[in-house]
Amino acid sequence: LCRPLAFQYLNEIVTKPSYEPWICEETSEQVEVEVELGQKDLELCVNDLVHAAAYRLSPMAHSLLCPRDMLGVHSSEMLQQFSHEHLIAKSNALVGVGVEHDLLMYLASEILSLAEGDPSKPVPAVYYGGERFQETNSSQTYFALAHHGVSLKEPKDAICQILLCRILSDKSRTVLKDGGQSRLMKAFGKYNFKPFEVSSLNYLYSDTGLFGVSGSCHASDSHDFILAVMNELELFGEKEPSKKELDLAKQKVIADLIMQSENMKQFSQNFATQVIERKHDVFTNDEITKLVESIQPSDMVQVRDLSV
Repeated sequence: LCRPLAFQYLNEIVTKPSYEPWICEETSEQVEVEVELGQKDLELCVNDLVHAAAYRLSPMAHSLLCPRDMLGVHSSEMLQQFSHEHLIAKSNALVGVGVEHDLLMYLASEILSLAEGDPSKPVPAVYYGGERFQETNSSQTYFALAHHGVSLKEPKDAICQILLCRILSDKSRTVLKDGGQSRLMKAFGKYNFKPFEVSSLNYLYSDTGLFGVSGSCHASDSHDFILAVMNELELFGEKEPSKKELDLAKQKVIADLIMQSENMKQFSQNFATQVIERKHDVFTNDEITKLVESIQPSDMVQVRDLSV
């Protein structure tokens, strides 16, 4: 971004994309392969199924994979129309890292030529709940149990849900001296199951969210294993997080936040998402850290009672 000439080339690529027919043909072959591989990924299938069950009558229920009846249907005209409708100033954010503010403003106002227009209004996600099953020939059972959680509309509630997930089951790479064990790992130490994996499930969206548990186990254990998960979730809903559990979860969330901030690509994407969703009301890493530190057990209980 520090070189206006390079930014001019970027502007041409972003604002004036060209979709030749042969690009669609080549991409269709790649998408078909990805769909084939995706349907064999049972974790991805569970992700699709839990959203289909939770939001069955809204767009949130759609699969992440392209439907087979749409393979090869997309044309250069369709892609051009999509770009025309969505590559507009009010639907995009320009983020500069390590760039002088005046230079960034110059690039945005003088060189970047996004079209004007009003963005399309998103269809609200409506939670219904339900269940979905899919038979496989695998010796492993993959599952997800989810409740309606909070959304990103209320940052404090979203932080509480993240902390709850860390207390319930922690997949963080951050290792602390007194890291302890998550609730699920402590609980499942008393069971005699074949090798399994279980972790908290946390999806936060602009107007909805899901909270729960996902994992996998041997098919022969699936009935007892899922009953055990349901039992532990029920117990989790009855017992208030201890101060020690909350403090450890806070330390891990803050440590992960610091590490993520060192990844410029991820940092830019996260900041751009905030700009689009929250307009001028964005949070810096320091502000997020202070928000995490301010959370009390009573705040956690309020959010937990909405989700469990």
